[in-house]
Amino acid sequence: MANGARRGTDRPGDGRRDRRHDDADGMRADVARRSPVPMRITRRPLAALLPALLAVTACGADTPAAETGTYASSLEAMIEQELGRSELSDWDRAVLEKALETGQVSRADYLEGAEMYEQCMAAAGFAMKRTDHPNGLVEHQPATVSADDAERDAKMLADYECMLSGYASTQEIYRFQTANPDLLRDSSEVVVRCLFDAGIIDEDFTRDDFQAHVRDDYTPEKLPFDIMDATVQSCLWGAGIVFRDYG
Repeated sequence: MANGARRGTDRPGDGRRDRRHDDADGMRADVARRSPVPMRITRRPLAALLPALLAVTACGADTPAAETGTYASSLEAMIEQELGRSELSDWDRAVLEKALETGQVSRADYLEGAEMYEQCMAAAGFAMKRTDHPNGLVEHQPATVSADDAERDAKMLADYECMLSGYASTQEIYRFQTANPDLLRDSSEVVVRCLFDAGIIDEDFTRDDFQAHVRDDYTPEKLPFDIMDATVQSCLWGAGIVFRDYG
């Protein structure tokens, strides 16, 4: 692995930060230093993943096999699924009920939820680094990375509670409608479609190429693009993959 970077896993589903899961449930990515390596991270609150969020914290998990199919038959069906969750916050429920009527989560509601999350984490004593991606999605990462296990656990718990009490489902639905409108489970396919639409790759670069050089065996020198380019990062975040620079 290049430059001491550590490899992580993959995930979209019901997740939050600092947890990894595979595509079917959620995804999250972590990277050491500026030789980023992918792992999947999503903040998706789809019910099945929530218990696992606090369980997976180790680096170096194997990349799971690609998932096929979709998460739901339509965005409306996904919203209805979320509205059926008993642990949905009052704020999330009100936003999603409105989204069910209009057909989508509004940007104003999404940004309000992001601000609520930032304020909640700040009140818990944790500063977050915010990135506003070109595709309109907002990424939050810890401003600092602690080597102390107790502090990391406390930050993870605060993240879980701040997401669940606020816009956990709203941010995930918004991410799907913005970056994965076909609701695909295969995150590599989501990234490649995004890169193609942005003009970063041509049709010769396939989903299997991305899987081989980013997910299976991290070999960025074989990629026809800069993995840290802002638009590329936007596509990755939209698919639930994040690269973190610990330097």
